[in-house]
Amino acid sequence: EGYCVYADHTYQLAFALFRYAIRLIDSGDYGAADRLSTESLTLFRRQQNRDYIVYPLGNLGRLALLRGDLAQARLLLQEAVATARTIGNVMGLLDWLPRLGVVLLYRGNVVEAQRLLHESLHLSQTTTSAMYLAWSYTYLAETALWQGDLDQVAYWLAQALTNHANPRWIRTELVDCLWVAARLATAQQHYRRAVTLFGLAEQVGSRIGYVPAGPVRPLNDAAQVTVREALRKATFAEAFAAGQQMTLGEAF
Repeated sequence: EGYCVYADHTYQLAFALFRYAIRLIDSGDYGAADRLSTESLTLFRRQQNRDYIVYPLGNLGRLALLRGDLAQARLLLQEAVATARTIGNVMGLLDWLPRLGVVLLYRGNVVEAQRLLHESLHLSQTTTSAMYLAWSYTYLAETALWQGDLDQVAYWLAQALTNHANPRWIRTELVDCLWVAARLATAQQHYRRAVTLFGLAEQVGSRIGYVPAGPVRPLNDAAQVTVREALRKATFAEAFAAGQQMTLGEAF
């Protein structure tokens, strides 16, 4: 009986640690999130709890992605996805398939990224959660943008924005969606709209201490250079300020 109480306490602690770490990631406190996720992973491994081990694993993979360590992110997220598949943990797949997909995209494996993101979308459509749909659509839009298929980007982005509306709290995936929207507007030569969207993305990202992952940053920077060169200085400043002051409700 004493062991059961200990085991239950350990499980509850490990569960609480990875849940809290998710909120820390979405508030920009990556150091604390890393420590708590590592502790959670250690406890779940000790208990051989394969059902929940996918969450601290995935958190650590997501943190590696946010640091720009794509090799480490791929290893951790692949383990999370493989474990979730083995035990039939659909929620684990919903959480980590889109993140693994985008890591593979950033590593240049577009075909495999698309395959995982379409699988993620199909799974998301079996749930009632707009959040999971929004993630899949966001990274399908990102993938299409990497391929230069602007019509497809616009289609996926419209779906993503519909499902991102009214979020319970701001997550990194929502900010990624705004960066994609800004880069799409740049590619479409809608420069004033692009600048407003860059201002909005920067404003929303700063609320959660989020700067886009390493591989995306130069793409964002290049798009901003394009719009700076295309617009008068005063027009750029005015449009950027409009985005900085815009609420998410107005943006949607």
